[in-house]
Amino acid sequence: MIYLAVNAFLVVLWAGTTGADAFFWPVFPIAGWGIGVIAHWWDAYHGDDFTEEQIRHEMERLARSH
Repeated sequence: MIYLAVNAFLVVLWAGTTGADAFFWPVFPIAGWGIGVIAHWWDAYHGDDFTEEQIRHEMERLARSH
């Protein structure tokens, strides 16, 4: 929602200050931030699943460090 709200504000700012016939500069923050949002989505929902062995190894490592 923040992504949409901020980018909508940038488009309104562009349209209100430069007019619809000027260069559409909001494309840069929209595309740049969009790449980050897509990368985060991919990592969160399509990242590697951990195996039981990896979980056990990390639990042992953390237990030794405390």
